Amino acid sequence: MLDAFTPIFIASGAPLDAGVFSPINLGQPPVCYFSPGAARIGMNVVTAFGGVECDAPSRANMAILISNHGFDGKPFAD
Repeated sequence: MLDAFTPIFIASGAPLDAGVFSPINLGQPPVCYFSPGAARIGMNVVTAFGGVECDAPSRANMAILISNHGFDGKPFAD
């Protein structure tokens, strides 16, 4: 999923509101959370991999997978 999303992220100019996150302790299957900005530019990737809309995750134990250095999407519940 990240390999498919990364070129879209770059081609979109690495928007400040686009980030992809994952729990530090990945489960099976692994889970990725797309900020609303990331979902906006990469919905075709999310859909292709069976992604579904969900509530914002808690910031605790989340790792940044893809984001702009100045990320300003605030995708967390807390």
